[in-house]
Amino acid sequence: MAAGLISLALHAQGSTVQSKFEPTVRAEQGQSLLLNGAGTRYRTVVRVYDLAMYLPRKSGNRDEVLGMAGPKRLEFMALRDIETGALGSSLIKGMRENSGSKEVGRHLVELGQLVEVASGRSTIRAGERFALEFVPGKGAVFSISGAPQGKPVGDAEFFRMILSIWLGDSAVEPLLRDALLGD
Repeated sequence: MAAGLISLALHAQGSTVQSKFEPTVRAEQGQSLLLNGAGTRYRTVVRVYDLAMYLPRKSGNRDEVLGMAGPKRLEFMALRDIETGALGSSLIKGMRENSGSKEVGRHLVELGQLVEVASGRSTIRAGERFALEFVPGKGAVFSISGAPQGKPVGDAEFFRMILSIWLGDSAVEPLLRDALLGD
């Protein structure tokens, strides 16, 4: 009974986002990206971050989003301090749980590079924004407070693996996946 009440409470909170996200953002290459959806990541009942997904065009279809060409942006607002080493480990775990072993095998170097870039600072402080943006022809750019951290990493397939952390069959949080897809 208690587990059911906790689940119901989390479901009610699932689409509640306390951070403000702009309806459009400009991608690095100048293209306008539209806010597709936003939600909150919880660890048990603790809010960790709010997350917004920006795309060239809106879509509520997960497969369409994962296959969509062009720039894409995941923008986060830290709601508590986040250790970047733990963030890097979570990214790897999420990619492994939501991508095929062949895809992961092809991108082992990029996985390591992303963890290295994300771990350039020890902590992302509560209230700081950070982002992962796919820039066609360059790769995934990780930034904190608008400042790129390290060099771009990977290709379109690699960024699809990143998106699958939140949109895949084993998404880190199904309610967040639904919110990102505009449900």
